[in-house]
Amino acid sequence: MEKKLSEKSKRNLVICVIILLLIILSLFLIFSKKEYVVTFDTDGGNEIASVKVKENDKVKEPENPIKEGFTFTGWYYNEELYNFDTPVKQDITLKANWEENVEIEGIELNLTTLSLSPDGTAT
Repeated sequence: MEKKLSEKSKRNLVICVIILLLIILSLFLIFSKKEYVVTFDTDGGNEIASVKVKENDKVKEPENPIKEGFTFTGWYYNEELYNFDTPVKQDITLKANWEENVEIEGIELNLTTLSLSPDGTAT
């Protein structure tokens, strides 16, 4: 004995199949994100480990590196200060930028008072 599906049953079956395919596609997209490597070049400072970041996620800013005789001024990518709110779309290397510390031996002034306006100079 052969049963035929009603139009409503056929439509419900099609809807269920479409929903199932959408769920499978969504899971595939969620779990198939590419991973990229973000490398930190400390340029002579202490080592900072590379991290893996999923495509379009943001990399967490690491602790500032340390380099004797220098002050860390930021992480740079392609000669520009890196914005850690930028989604990662490829492997990248962030390079530490340093400013050399300068020790001043002393300053000698032979004036008792000196007044300068903003941007003023004195010799």
